[in-house]
Amino acid sequence: MLTLLRNSKNQNNRPGFIPSLSDVSTRTGVFFKEKTMIGIPISGFPGYTITRDGVVRSYRKMGCIPGLCNKARVKKPVIANTGYYVISLQTKGKQYVKTIHRLLADAFIPNPHNYPQVLHKDDVKTNLDLSNLRWGNDTINRRDQYVNRQIISQKTRGNSKLTKDQVIEMREKYKSGKVTYRYLSEEYGICISSTHHIVNHRTWTWLL
Repeated sequence: MLTLLRNSKNQNNRPGFIPSLSDVSTRTGVFFKEKTMIGIPISGFPGYTITRDGVVRSYRKMGCIPGLCNKARVKKPVIANTGYYVISLQTKGKQYVKTIHRLLADAFIPNPHNYPQVLHKDDVKTNLDLSNLRWGNDTINRRDQYVNRQIISQKTRGNSKLTKDQVIEMREKYKSGKVTYRYLSEEYGICISSTHHIVNHRTWTWLL
C-alpha cells in the first residue's frame, strides 16, 4: 500500500521524498515516500512509475479527478504499427503516447554523449531487456543493423555448417601461416571463397 504524506513547509527537505514529484504536491498537497513506490518516477509525467523490466504503473486518480490514489494500476502496453511497445500517459490535461524502450532508457541508462535515439542491439523491437538497449544515432543504428543481418545470414546459409569454435580454430590455423585457403576449405568442407571470407573477417564479423 502506498503511503501518502501531507505536505508541510519543511517536508521538502525530509529524507525519502522524491523531488521529481514535487510539482504534484502543489496541486494535491501530497508526496510519495520513496520506499513505498514500485519503480521510479517517469520524468515529466507525475503520478507514473516504471520498473527495470518495463512495467508502468499509474497512481493517478481515474477520470478527471485531480490528485493521486493509494493504489497503483498497471498500465498495459500495446504494439504500435511501428512494431514498438507503446503506452499512453497523461499530464496537464493532455495525453501522450510514449514508447516503452524510450521510457526505460530515460530512467535507467546513462546518456553521456546526448545521443538522440534508443537502439535495440539485436534489432528486435519487442526485446525490452535493459541489456539490449542503448543510446545511439543513425550511424550506430545502421551499423547494428548490418551486423545483425550478417549474423542472421550466417545462421541460415552455408556458414551454419560451422560452429563458433570451428571458425576460431580456422582463423588461428591460417594466422599461423602453415596452411592455405584450399587446405582449410577441404578440412572443414566448405568452398575456398567462404574460407577466404571467414579468415579475413568478412563473414562471422560478430565473432572477434
